[in-house]
Amino acid sequence: IAFRAIAEVSREGKGVDEITVADRIRSMVAEEQGRNNLRALLSVSIAQTPTAVNASHYARIVRGCSDLRGAISVAIAAASAAYEPNADPAAICGSLVQEGIELGRGSGPRMLRPIREYADAAFNRLSEIYERGSEAVGIPTGLSMLLDRKLGGLQRGRFYVVAARTSAGKSTMLIQISLNVSRGGGRVVYYSLEEAAIDLLARMISVEMGVDWKRLNPVERSLRASDFHAALGRVSDLPILATDASRLTLGDMHGQAAVIGAREPLALVVIDYLNLTDEPKVGRESRVEVLGRVTRGLKRLARELDVPVIAAAQLNREVEHRSSREPTLSDIRESGDVE
Repeated sequence: IAFRAIAEVSREGKGVDEITVADRIRSMVAEEQGRNNLRALLSVSIAQTPTAVNASHYARIVRGCSDLRGAISVAIAAASAAYEPNADPAAICGSLVQEGIELGRGSGPRMLRPIREYADAAFNRLSEIYERGSEAVGIPTGLSMLLDRKLGGLQRGRFYVVAARTSAGKSTMLIQISLNVSRGGGRVVYYSLEEAAIDLLARMISVEMGVDWKRLNPVERSLRASDFHAALGRVSDLPILATDASRLTLGDMHGQAAVIGAREPLALVVIDYLNLTDEPKVGRESRVEVLGRVTRGLKRLARELDVPVIAAAQLNREVEHRSSREPTLSDIRESGDVE
């Protein structure tokens, strides 16, 4: 039962710990004795204080319990009114609906809102476009022709996929975007699942210099040593965060980005690349289904943190066998939800 609860919590993209799992067990196990035994098992197994990483999930549990208590109170009041002599069924039902609406107003973005509220936001966006004289109202990437004009910059809350064959320049493009965003003061979280942090730094320096440092011969390196040190200094001062972890799950990335975003606003999250996420299978899931779950999770991450998320993805070899070499969405490796 404990394992099934853990699997369900994980599949929903929530943090897995004693509090979130115990909350799920409470809804799964009917007998009080069974709940107590499993809760004791979790306490002994974990034996540590929950961290702030999953605070948002704890808050949702507390809020959910509060909403349920409110619903119980409304239902009890309606039942009591129905037992009164000469009770008016229409009045009781009307009151029940009205109180239910009032109760639900505190549920944030899940509630329906007047379209006027969204219209105001849309008008502000259009006004900003007009005042700027361009379509780039999102976060500028520095790639004006490719992204800023075509997509209006990187929009907060959106998930982007950059797909290409191996060695086509996906990482270089993501690094260039990250450098440009961070130069503007935006904090960037860069998950390089393919190489160590020091190798990522070397690639950033090469992009900053405009030349691949590793391919320079000893004489050229000697002549450009001052350029290298200058580029190293500029890159080191940028607000870019990276990790040396080679195996990261969706939960790892979500938790880390959430903690960083709680301390200081994030401008961009980058995953290089999607196919290398170390997400475990649930049951008999295929790799396509696992990657689909990761893709949906990254889209949720973008929405929850209100930050653009970019992930690189590999294309399969089919595109190389066509005369045009022009890729289609179905060429994305382990496609499914990515497509």
